Amino acid sequence: MTSSAAYSICVGLEDEFLAFNRLVGVVRRRNLAIESLSIGSGQEAGVARVTIVVRADEGAVDRLVRQLRKVIGVRGAAAEPEASVASRELALIRVRTTGRYAEVLDTAGRFGATVLEESRDEALLEVTGPGPMVLSLIRALEPCGVIDVARSGVVAVSRPGTTSAGFETRSIPDIDSERYQSVLTLRDD
Repeated sequence: MTSSAAYSICVGLEDEFLAFNRLVGVVRRRNLAIESLSIGSGQEAGVARVTIVVRADEGAVDRLVRQLRKVIGVRGAAAEPEASVASRELALIRVRTTGRYAEVLDTAGRFGATVLEESRDEALLEVTGPGPMVLSLIRALEPCGVIDVARSGVVAVSRPGTTSAGFETRSIPDIDSERYQSVLTLRDD
C-alpha cells in the first residue's frame, strides 16, 4: 500500500473564469483530499497562479498534473512534495481585548503577528507563516475570545537550491492555429 503525503501543485492559469472552472472540474473528478486552494496574480500579466495542496500518493499527483497540463487555459503545472517548497499562509484574526490587552499583545508577539487595527474592546491581528503556526496562534488566542478569522490558503514556491520539476508557463496558442481550432470545433459539437 502506498502512503499519502502532502504535495503543492502550482498551476499557471489564464486569468478567465472558464479556465478556472475547467481546472476545478479536473481536480474535483480526481477526488483527492484538498487541504488548501489559493489563487492570485502570477509572474506574468494575464496569468493567475493557483496553488493546490493535496494529500495523496505520488502516482495520483503525477496523473493529476499530467491531466491539468492538457486543460485549455492552463499554461503550466508542476507538483512538489511539501519538504521541497517554502509555503506560507496569511491570516487576519479579530480578537477581544477587554481586560486582556497585554495577554493578546504578548501572544501575538510570540507568533510574530502584528496589530493592524484596534478599538477599545477588539484588535485585528495579521500573521504570516506556515499553516500549523497560524493555527497554533488562533488556538492560543481562543481563551481571549476570537471573534473572526480569515485565512488566505497556502501559497508555495520551490526552495532555492532544490532540484525540482520547475514551474514554467507555456504560451497560449494563436486563435488561428490548427490545433486550437480543432479543439474549438470539438467543443461546439
